[in-house]
Amino acid sequence: MSHTCGNILLHLIFSTRERHPLIETGFRSELFAYLGGIVREMRGTALIINGTADHVHMLVRTRPAQAPAELARVVKTNSSRWVREKWSPNFGWQTGYGVFSVSESNVAAVMKYIASQEEHHKKHSFQDEFLAFLKKNGIARTRNIFGTSFFRPSGTCVVSVLYPRLAPWAAFFRRFAALQFHANFGCAPSV
Repeated sequence: MSHTCGNILLHLIFSTRERHPLIETGFRSELFAYLGGIVREMRGTALIINGTADHVHMLVRTRPAQAPAELARVVKTNSSRWVREKWSPNFGWQTGYGVFSVSESNVAAVMKYIASQEEHHKKHSFQDEFLAFLKKNGIARTRNIFGTSFFRPSGTCVVSVLYPRLAPWAAFFRRFAALQFHANFGCAPSV
């Protein structure tokens, strides 16, 4: 086959620095439009972007060659710079993010969920919401996720999606600390 084909749908979730309510209503819609423009520049499609004062949800269709970590890095870096220059000099995103795959058959439900963020967060905190996403996607937390980078999906220890800068060190950590992980977190060492 001479062409690469794919339908990669990602649900990205990331919060403001220390989850402070930094996304003001005065520029929220412009920020979401700007985020969509960044995705478009990366040759992807933002199907919906919404959020609250302290976090953002994006449903994105991207190319198979586009790594989720690169997408999140570019979106967060460029948008935080734009917000600081145009609206709020103290604005920043929290380190890390969550990214979850979405099947085509689930797009309508995810879009409805993202569209209703304001209503949803009248009843649920961002922390509770994010923990529910981790649980639903088979990522069991082994410690306080908001203070550590290690999780245990499917019984093995990996560096969390919340800290993509640590991903290159994952092999190093597995090789040299497999026994400590096994002892401390109760998961199978993978070297």
